[in-house]
Amino acid sequence: MKLLKSTFVWLAIIISICACVTANAAETQAKKVLKVAFPETRGICETYADGTRGGVVYEWLVEIAKYTGWEYEFIGDSISQSIKNMEHNKYDLMGAVLKSSGFGENLYYPEHLMGYSYSLLIYNKNDQNIKGFDIKSLEGKTIGVFAKATDKIKRLNNVLEFNDIKSDIKYYGTSDEFESSLDNGEVDLLLVSDLFNKLADYNVALRFNSEPCYIVARKDDPETSAQLNEAIKKIYAVNPNFGEALFQKYFPVNYSNTAVFSEQESTFIHKNGPFKVAVVKNNYPFYYIKDGEPKGIVPEIFALIAAQIGAEFEYITAASYGQTLELVKSGQADILGYYINENDAFNPDGLNITKNYMMLNSIIMRNKYTPFPNDKNIAAVINGSCASRNIKHTDVAHFDTYEECLNAVDSGEASYSRIPVVVLEDLYMSDYYTNIIPVIESPEIYLSLGVSSSNDIQLYSILNKSLVNLTNEQTAQVLSNNALMSGKKEMSFKALVYSNPVIFSLIIIGFILLVVTIVFMYFWFKMKNQVIYFKMKKVENISKVRSEFLSRMSHEIRTPLNAIIGLANLMRLSGEGDPVTQKNISKIDSSAKFLLSIVNDILDMSKIESGKIQIESSKIQIESRPFSMDNLLRQLSNIFLVMAEERKIKLQFKCCFTHKNFVGDELRLKQVLINLLSNAHKFTENNGEITVTVLESAAEEGVSELRFSVCDTGIGIPETDLERIFGSFEQVFRKSRSNQQGTGLGLAISRNLVELMGGILSVRSEVEKGSEFFFTIKLPVYEKQFDEILENNNEVRIHSYLAGKNILLAEDNDLNAEIAVTMLEMQGVHVERVVNGQQAVDRFQETLPGTYDLILMDLQMPVKGGLEAAAEIRSLSRDDAQEIPVIAMTANTLQEDREKALAAGMNAFIPKPFDVEQLYKSIEKFLH
Repeated sequence: MKLLKSTFVWLAIIISICACVTANAAETQAKKVLKVAFPETRGICETYADGTRGGVVYEWLVEIAKYTGWEYEFIGDSISQSIKNMEHNKYDLMGAVLKSSGFGENLYYPEHLMGYSYSLLIYNKNDQNIKGFDIKSLEGKTIGVFAKATDKIKRLNNVLEFNDIKSDIKYYGTSDEFESSLDNGEVDLLLVSDLFNKLADYNVALRFNSEPCYIVARKDDPETSAQLNEAIKKIYAVNPNFGEALFQKYFPVNYSNTAVFSEQESTFIHKNGPFKVAVVKNNYPFYYIKDGEPKGIVPEIFALIAAQIGAEFEYITAASYGQTLELVKSGQADILGYYINENDAFNPDGLNITKNYMMLNSIIMRNKYTPFPNDKNIAAVINGSCASRNIKHTDVAHFDTYEECLNAVDSGEASYSRIPVVVLEDLYMSDYYTNIIPVIESPEIYLSLGVSSSNDIQLYSILNKSLVNLTNEQTAQVLSNNALMSGKKEMSFKALVYSNPVIFSLIIIGFILLVVTIVFMYFWFKMKNQVIYFKMKKVENISKVRSEFLSRMSHEIRTPLNAIIGLANLMRLSGEGDPVTQKNISKIDSSAKFLLSIVNDILDMSKIESGKIQIESSKIQIESRPFSMDNLLRQLSNIFLVMAEERKIKLQFKCCFTHKNFVGDELRLKQVLINLLSNAHKFTENNGEITVTVLESAAEEGVSELRFSVCDTGIGIPETDLERIFGSFEQVFRKSRSNQQGTGLGLAISRNLVELMGGILSVRSEVEKGSEFFFTIKLPVYEKQFDEILENNNEVRIHSYLAGKNILLAEDNDLNAEIAVTMLEMQGVHVERVVNGQQAVDRFQETLPGTYDLILMDLQMPVKGGLEAAAEIRSLSRDDAQEIPVIAMTANTLQEDREKALAAGMNAFIPKPFDVEQLYKSIEKFLH
């Protein structure tokens, strides 16, 4: 009967496990990955330089995935190839597909479209026979069409028939022939949609009728089709304007046709140059002289105009804006470099004003003691300009410069002045105005060109066309080039003081107190200075000798340790040798790293110089990542088993845990257990016992509670010392133990680390019977496959981003260089080695910019050290000298060595000996 009950219990457990596995498998299979056609198309399917994607189709797919849980594999074939593959069911989805006869028989079109595209007639920018504003100019022209776009062709014929236009239609069967026909001169115009990739290269003659476009699926996949249709329905239910908003985002109706210069205008330019441009002298940012050359917004705009029409311009300077107006009106200048207006037709100066070429943000600066806005306000404006008609005022005061306008407002002579932001920033760098406060809301200021109304209208026409042909990007770049951030001038002392009155007052008070203190202390310590001086010199000499010795010892000890650990890593990763050999190699690696931890304690400069180390939790970081508990305990066994056998100490591990893999800081956990085992081994007599126990109990779902214990049969600790031993530099000394060693930091560090991990390190002990150190922490369980990232895995972990990178290695030690080169070549890195810093500098100078992706630099090398080499590389006048990552890879590991490396221009510091994964990740951090 008992056997039958046991059988039923085990059967129930097996069924439960199978159900869980089936549920997990079903959940995994629920993620559907769809192949999506993603031909590079402006505004529709875009892939950016950093690898991210955008466009109407991409944003639709992202939104659809929120309702379906789909994932996508994007395939970037050409448009023609994508259409062909979609028709042959090689993709699952494709966006921006139009309905046309003879196409899409195998495709599923959802009930709702993704948006509309418009039909355009485009023509070459240099074709003067077609005018975008005159539909009659299409008469007799040849229009190229794609034969399959039947709906689009039908709409074109309707437009031509309605406007009584007779044009020839030429049909093309392939997209390549169709797209090249306009450039080849076979046709005068092309019928395209506003999704056309090369739209920016042509002028638009006509825009008409919209066409619906869809995200389509395959008819032979009804499940995907149904999910697609349902998702689009839900999207439109939430936001009925979703599709239209996306098209407006990527395809705003903003076609900019190029204005073409006539032969008559070209003749006028060559016969009448150079043209004289009136500007205000030293008037940043509009016009100023730098390095003997005209700079500013006006010269850069005219440079762009000259590039279009081949004209020459020279500048006539005046003392004020009003004088520049007079120069143009009197005929002494041909063009006004900038005419200030509010983007309206109001023109009191009688000039022919061109279209605006730039908009400047402005700020109203008002006197803080004057009510604003107010009918009695007085506006301060520069001579030749008008006060804004949108701001109340009773009178206008005219001044030659914006600086004089601000001074008038500051003194109360005027109530307010409207100043361009770029000008205001420059003025506030030169001066400070205590009685002025800003009013943020202010009409924009627009800049145009002006010519005398008595001049030939052709000059006005030429300038207007030139401004029409300027792009927003060009004018934005001109404004950016002349903003204050470009570093034209530094803040004056007065502006600096007024901008920071509290800080300046504190500096003055502090300076006075400092002077008084220095004078007082001088007389107080005058008699003691000599004694203190000699004592300090003695301490400095001792400290210097000690520092030099430790630095030298650090380098000499770490160099062979680097070779031991590096060769052990290479032998382990090579997979050569029988299991016993590989096991011994792992023990060598673990023991070498244990030795390294001891060396780190011995060589810690702060322990010797300060006399005591403060254990600060804020400076210790706990990093959580997956690790194997079996692997961690196996490493501890490898380190301590040999030492235990030498003294005939029985070392045993008692483990009882359900899970093998957890998420936590393996390095810190191992550091704690190494400290506890090291103490247990140190204070346990020969033939004693040391037991490591790890017990797991489930605390909550996905998190386990783990109890760690290190128990020994050693000499024990008196009850009065049980708390004291956790302090820094504290040890329980026994006269009977002549071999007692250590810094007294192990338990202090261990307790802090355990607390950071959420536990408490405790101890139970009896004198002459032994001690038990134990703690309990909670760690998340890691459920995923873990074999590939075990520390002792003999396979090289692939870092694909390193493959194909070029690294320059500066290392004088042949063995260390061989180890580093071999480790890097395992990941497909191309390594070039030099043996000293001078060779590193020379090799970097000899190669083209971008040859090397990164430099690894030892610090101590013959001829020229790494610090000098890094500083010299950073000082080179080439594009990549400041950008290329330089990583110190050295056995000099003291804090001052790290600081010197960073000060020399190095980006990071890899101490020797280094772990192979540490090397890969440090490099990958700067190359990714």
